[in-house]
Amino acid sequence: MIPAVRSTVRPAYSSSCPSWAENRNGILIQSFRGELTKAQMEQREKDIADTAAFMEEYRRTGGKFEITREQLKTLAESFDPNDMTYREYMTFIDHLCEYGILDEGDKDYVSYNALGKDSDLVLIPLKYDIPICTWGRTRSTKYTNSFSSSGGNILDWAGYMADSETYNSQTRSYEKTRTAVLYGKIQDVLLKMKYGG
Repeated sequence: MIPAVRSTVRPAYSSSCPSWAENRNGILIQSFRGELTKAQMEQREKDIADTAAFMEEYRRTGGKFEITREQLKTLAESFDPNDMTYREYMTFIDHLCEYGILDEGDKDYVSYNALGKDSDLVLIPLKYDIPICTWGRTRSTKYTNSFSSSGGNILDWAGYMADSETYNSQTRSYEKTRTAVLYGKIQDVLLKMKYGG
């Protein structure tokens, strides 16, 4: 059952109300549980396959990217690596997608609001390939994967997030997560903006 769900399932003989469960986000009709589970499993398989392809490409290229002096100049004039609002951060990510450093699908992994820059409601998509447990050399409680923990200091926050690793039981080693690879690219661009590329 969904975490934090208060079960209010009626007995089968009660015809006055269908079976349902209530949580703080609304009501889930039990009869749709099978469809929901199937959709979640399909999305999980897709996310895992997409991330496997992403990581294979990363291993092949080393995560290298190209950025022109003109693009760096535009970014440096428009954004302060140590002081960005959430809207500025999302606009910055849009530029990185436009420049080919990130892909549109990468936004789901870098705290980009799925509802867009102009929404006051923040919605970060659920991704099934993000590891439950990560580790990093510089782990502290200063930051989380939420933009709000950055305090606007994207350079420092991206560095923290780029340090994430997870244990791969197949290779029996710690490996960078997809999220860490993406934040590493963000950090690299920010460093080039701040110190010249």
